[in-house]
Amino acid sequence: MLINTRTIYTSPLGGPGYLAGEPPADPMDPDSPDGRTRVLGALARVKVLVLEGVTRRAIASTVSAEDGTWRIDGLVPGVRFLVLFINDGVYEVEIGDEVHKVNSFAQDWIYSEPYGP
Repeated sequence: MLINTRTIYTSPLGGPGYLAGEPPADPMDPDSPDGRTRVLGALARVKVLVLEGVTRRAIASTVSAEDGTWRIDGLVPGVRFLVLFINDGVYEVEIGDEVHKVNSFAQDWIYSEPYGP
């Protein structure tokens, strides 16, 4: 017997939340989170691509500012996201006697924050 099934997909867009790479709330506190984009420790402009965390569907993208800050609005709070940071430049770092290219990095299990009061 074949049972007709379908997956219901609820969009993570259209909500009162956001993801952002912001400077630390207290720059003098080394434990204050710094969400700005960096390449080899220096603030940098990179492409930011947000994927829905389970399905991996592309949701939104932007480019961070020169100071590394970025923001994507209109997300449903409580939804898991995967954020990819794509560096189109070519940066090389020496580790021991080997040279490695650095081009992208990712953050998984990121949840959007609701807008403040």
